[in-house]
Amino acid sequence: MILRGTIPSAVLGMDTGITVITPGTYHLEEVREGADRPYKTAYLLHGLYGNHGSWADNTMLPVYANDYHVIFIMPEAPAAFIQI
Repeated sequence: MILRGTIPSAVLGMDTGITVITPGTYHLEEVREGADRPYKTAYLLHGLYGNHGSWADNTMLPVYANDYHVIFIMPEAPAAFIQI
């Protein structure tokens, strides 16, 4: 399942986009009851010209989520450059 939306970010001081991909078998009740097979979680950041949906739109993450029992979380990360 692919979920897309926005969440408030205190660090960025604004709402930011997020995409979450869960296995097709994901059920919140399993997590609450201590499922026999826990879900792994991976956070993925996009590149300079991407956005929070880039991984979901251009890869096979939904298939990997099902095959490997992983929840993928991809927040929007605006370009930020640090000058020293």
